[in-house]
Amino acid sequence: EVRPIFKRNGGKCRAVNLAYDKNPDFDFYMVIDSDEEIVEGAINQLFKKVTQYLQDETVGSIYFWRDMNNDLEMKKRFMNRPNGDCIQNIYGRKRNDKIYGDGAIGYYNRFLKKYHFKEFEGENFIGEITILLEAALIGYADQVVYVDSVISKGSYSKLGLSAQGRKLRIKNPYGMIYYSAMMQSNKMRNWRINAKYMISAQAYAWISHIKKTDLKVRGISASCLKWWAVIPGIIVGEYWKRI
Repeated sequence: EVRPIFKRNGGKCRAVNLAYDKNPDFDFYMVIDSDEEIVEGAINQLFKKVTQYLQDETVGSIYFWRDMNNDLEMKKRFMNRPNGDCIQNIYGRKRNDKIYGDGAIGYYNRFLKKYHFKEFEGENFIGEITILLEAALIGYADQVVYVDSVISKGSYSKLGLSAQGRKLRIKNPYGMIYYSAMMQSNKMRNWRINAKYMISAQAYAWISHIKKTDLKVRGISASCLKWWAVIPGIIVGEYWKRI
């Protein structure tokens, strides 16, 4: 059964929230983007993996591979994907891990029942990884199964989220400050990575004249705005405005 839900565009994460709110009784929710299509045998692969981990309460989501043919870096990661399943929360994943790529993520009911993507009025973009970071901090259903199954393929759209880059992020400063705050919370990353997101938070705050009191009202930890990152943040913010 295909049942479309129509709403004004509010971004991908808000769409996932709405889909769950209107259909709260399914076991699993798979997200497929508009610039990809499922491959032959995808449904069987999906059913197999969802069933395999259905009773494991520690598992909240499953990461499937997708083959995006117009991105050389992602193509390289796709070709070097590991064999077999790897289970860990998002804190265990680093940029240089072979399992890192741009996959299609699906969520169990137990996960979306507890976690929703943050929504900020007037904004329609936030990093999808934030919900997995929230789960890792709380420790409930925080394990992600990275499988070697390929369920979709496609090409990045020139109008898609990936192609819009920094301009899209600047238009959604609260979402990006929240994203930066959550990335700072990852204690397993090295200090260089944490510093990067501390400076990013200040850069977005500078561009949009956002203060700590503005963050508190929207449920964002003001501690993500570090005093030492103000000057580097201004420099980065001014650079972003010019690219």
